[in-house]
Amino acid sequence: MQELTLTPEVTYVFEYESSQYRVGFDRDNLEGRRYRNDAPTKFMATNTEYQEIKPALVGVRTMSQNEYQKSELLLYFLPDIQKYVTAQYSMRLEPPMEGGTPVTEFNFYWNV
Repeated sequence: MQELTLTPEVTYVFEYESSQYRVGFDRDNLEGRRYRNDAPTKFMATNTEYQEIKPALVGVRTMSQNEYQKSELLLYFLPDIQKYVTAQYSMRLEPPMEGGTPVTEFNFYWNV
């Protein structure tokens, strides 16, 4: 039986408005699959040298918005594996008033 090892393969740098979110993936040595946080994904590895990639934002859908918060669905294209990934982006002001500090969050859907 062989030992399963994980090697860093890619870090995606997602950007939207003034926010940035970094996500790293490893590849395994046996199946050639990408892993995120030690869990397998449906994405296959490229078996290339480690790289940092800024995926292209190809679509935006506003789900809700008011003067203190908004929620949007973002569609990014991952050029190295020719796949799309969806993220829910939210921004809210803390405290919820003019002059509040923007708090942002990205939630990605990797296995859909």
